[in-house]
Amino acid sequence: MLSIRVLGYSGADEATAMEALALFLLPCILTVASEVSAMRSSALTMGINYGRIADNLPPPPDAIRLIQSMGLGHVKIFDSNPEVLDALAYTGLQVVISVTNEELPIIASSQEVSDQWVDAHVNAHYPATLINVINVGNEVLSKSSNQTLWYQILPAMLNIYASLVKFNLQQKIKVTTSSAMDVLGSSYPPSSGSFRDDISIPVMQPILHFLTQTRSYFFLNVYPYLTWAANKQDVPLPYALLDSNAETVVQDGPLQYHDLLDAQLDAVASAISKLGYPRLRIAISETGWPTRGDDGDEGANADNARLYNDRLVKKMLAYPPIGTPLRPQVFIPTYIFSLFNENMKPGPTVERNWGILYPNGDAVYAVDLTRDAGYANVGATAKAKNSSISPTSRV
Repeated sequence: MLSIRVLGYSGADEATAMEALALFLLPCILTVASEVSAMRSSALTMGINYGRIADNLPPPPDAIRLIQSMGLGHVKIFDSNPEVLDALAYTGLQVVISVTNEELPIIASSQEVSDQWVDAHVNAHYPATLINVINVGNEVLSKSSNQTLWYQILPAMLNIYASLVKFNLQQKIKVTTSSAMDVLGSSYPPSSGSFRDDISIPVMQPILHFLTQTRSYFFLNVYPYLTWAANKQDVPLPYALLDSNAETVVQDGPLQYHDLLDAQLDAVASAISKLGYPRLRIAISETGWPTRGDDGDEGANADNARLYNDRLVKKMLAYPPIGTPLRPQVFIPTYIFSLFNENMKPGPTVERNWGILYPNGDAVYAVDLTRDAGYANVGATAKAKNSSISPTSRV
């Protein structure tokens, strides 16, 4: 048996000191146990994008309880809002926070500002809030109108990483940036995947080097719906909807592709490999299917969204991992877009209808987001609740 003595004390005084020591150590022990439990519970779970471009959403604590009720293990937010980060504290959810595109220039130009940002938005919340990724900029390389910003991504990432080193968090928190499929100049067939000429060497290659050196992920926003909607004559709907029973649509050398998502992922993997980084991991930072659109958007409906996300969950949480034809048996962290419909997003109707929940917490459609079909079901949760969320709601 382990024997502990408190030096400088004896008898009753030692007993009192031991009690004080136990009270001091207990929160530390509970914190460690909580983090270990969180890491176990978040393994092989889906992530969700929690966007808030709306004027009718529930308060963050209620939104977080909904996320927990669905058996999700990861949350990605598009900023570093302290109210949201406080609501995520002690939940066990792994959290991706973001440096917004608007914040990029100042963080890229100043290590001091970067240190202040990490201190305020990371150090002040971690480890109560289990931040595990900082996403520096979202789809910056899709915006050709501001090419100056392209060259600020890596300096901002380097400064954020240096700030994490300052606070001794670089082993716990990864740094990345998210890209859309339009960073590719070629994507068909997947083996021909390559980055656009204007970004390949001057922008993308140094970013890939950083991600590889820091053992981070390439964050990819990938939407088979958008590709199908723009190419309905050439892309069969079942192929976009991850129908594994569909006949082979793409034969790429020895590899066969039965769904569009695999083809898109492997096109990006091919592009990454061509720049010399074949072992860099890919994570799906956004994917999903809309439930409503304008005239002509007949594929945007709840039935197709349910099919897509149901098949996505089964595919991504399979054990052992399925991976892709080019990268078989590799687990791909995946964040569904999105938690709520967001009524203030600009653009066509489809932009405001990617959520799996209405703002009152009811399900837009029923889908199980876990490996265990009986564990948590969005439809069952919403049906049981069947009312607007109040700050005291239990879900």
